[in-house]
Amino acid sequence: MTTPLTEAQRRQLIADRQKASATWAIIHILGSLKLAMFLLFTIALAVAIATFAESHFDTAVARHYFYRAPWFSAWLIVLCINLACAALTRWPWQRKHLGFVITHMGIITLLIGAMVGRLNGFEAFVTLHKGTPVKRLITQDTILTVQSARDGGLDRMLFPVEIHPPSEKSPRQISLPDTALQLKVDGYSTQMMEIKQIIPSPSPASPAGVALEFHSGMMGQSIPIGLLLQPEDASTFDFFGLAKIQFLPKLPDANADKKKAPATLVETHVVLAAAPDQPIVHSATNKPSGYRLFLGAENPPTSADVPVDQIKFIVVLRSPHGEDQSWPLSTVLNKTTTLPDGASKMVVAGFWADFAMREGKPVSLTNQPLNPAILVHLQINPAALTPPSRPTLTLAPVGKDQIAYQIVKQGKLTGQGTVKAGDSFPLGWADWQATVKTVEPQAEIRRDYTPAKSAPAADNKDDATSPQGMALASSNLPGIRARLVAPDGRTGEPRWIASGTSQVITLGNEVIRVGFGLKPIALPFSITLEKFEVPRDEGTTTPANFISSLRFDDPTMSAPRYDTAMMNTPAMHPGDFWRSLLGWNYKFSQAQWNPDDLDETTLQVLYDPGWPFKWTGSLMICLGIAVMFYFKDPKRPSQT
Repeated sequence: MTTPLTEAQRRQLIADRQKASATWAIIHILGSLKLAMFLLFTIALAVAIATFAESHFDTAVARHYFYRAPWFSAWLIVLCINLACAALTRWPWQRKHLGFVITHMGIITLLIGAMVGRLNGFEAFVTLHKGTPVKRLITQDTILTVQSARDGGLDRMLFPVEIHPPSEKSPRQISLPDTALQLKVDGYSTQMMEIKQIIPSPSPASPAGVALEFHSGMMGQSIPIGLLLQPEDASTFDFFGLAKIQFLPKLPDANADKKKAPATLVETHVVLAAAPDQPIVHSATNKPSGYRLFLGAENPPTSADVPVDQIKFIVVLRSPHGEDQSWPLSTVLNKTTTLPDGASKMVVAGFWADFAMREGKPVSLTNQPLNPAILVHLQINPAALTPPSRPTLTLAPVGKDQIAYQIVKQGKLTGQGTVKAGDSFPLGWADWQATVKTVEPQAEIRRDYTPAKSAPAADNKDDATSPQGMALASSNLPGIRARLVAPDGRTGEPRWIASGTSQVITLGNEVIRVGFGLKPIALPFSITLEKFEVPRDEGTTTPANFISSLRFDDPTMSAPRYDTAMMNTPAMHPGDFWRSLLGWNYKFSQAQWNPDDLDETTLQVLYDPGWPFKWTGSLMICLGIAVMFYFKDPKRPSQT
């Protein structure tokens, strides 16, 4: 590292070789300070813009245009060359150059580690369920899988859609291996809705089926629905939680529930203002109705000296559905009051300012509001206990290409009739109408997908049970639309493919299965969730930690290995120290949890073989800076 040359001789040697050798001249150009400042400024500016893009747009945008862009990698490589050449321009080195060289080599090592980690490492996620081993991770990169019906060969290719989503104006065409066809992707949606297409079945044992289309002009929506008589899950459709559609062998009797009206329920409540959660309830039936009564005041007394006649007491009745109705006590005391459902009644039969029981009878010990209480009799119509029912459309086959329908809304028959294929009928839900597309005596279901759209907000004038205002999306999965294209310009039927699914796409006799989804990564071992725990802060329901007890089954090990992933403490596999030192292990960190299922957890998985280069480079940078600033050349006079 040292040389017997004097400083003047060394400088002259550097100048002479720069003039005499083209190689050294290029090294000095590449290692110039001006080039270094330009590269550092450009990278710093790019990182700043990428940070802004990541916070205001999406992480994928920053990755695509900056961190994973070819130009950014090329810039880092040029920076490494600049740093190496800058160190070479000082050759032959002297002792004073030691810190400078170590620092530059540390930066180069750090950048090499970053590129190694990017090329050979990954970040992925895995969702675990207790007791179920998993050997596959899911990344954030989207891919296409193409399987030919000719030889069954499977091809997989990266297909990013977040930055430049395919559309009709900007389609993306992919040449398919071993065929002259191309796959044309000309649609992308961030939310897909599953639909069931009814198609004829060649099997005589197949059940009957009906294909419908629901459409609304106000919302500009058309929703295809397919139903089979069997099995049960294929015979019903939940209209986004707001209505029920069912296909049955025959229509039910709409008046069956009215043939025998249930008896009126009678209850007596003693309600204490001081103990609203401890009412005394006597019911004529074994099961209470669920009605709750409360006694409050508009102007609660500040002391017991306030006369009871100066206090405005309020009676509050809460229905089993959580709806409150209130009255001033003075307007309902010793009177019969009709409840909001129109059939139930309430009688406040007594009021005591200072309630107590004497010889089995309620009395008021004083005229002061020390313990206000009321006695209430309820006569309840059983229909008021039933929560508001969703509208129901029931269908049944009645002949060739014909079905009968029945619409029940709020327990009342609001529409019925018989229609044939091609006919439409109103549903009575805002402006929704149903059209019968086909009626098949033997049918089967083909599952398809279509983009889901959000409906406009509901009008206040519309019925509360109207589907208006609903979100039509059945999932948050994205999807693409693809079709086959022949060299002569012929195109096949387009099919929507939701993320995580595949569809068969045809063109003439050509059959291709295309899948779309997130890129999976296979693990060389399996991971199983043994137990998931969520300890809470004392006295609260706030999670204090997330603890995933994991088991690793590795074919290279004679016995399972156990580790625990907690907040800020990842689990690792393999757990050998030398593997951790070299970055040749997988780190499992807590990412998400499901409050409704404590037998499920989602972990982030990191694999970074560039880790040792990054740490070595960081340590070299620290060492080089320390050498430059704290270890002076003893031959150089100190400056005072």
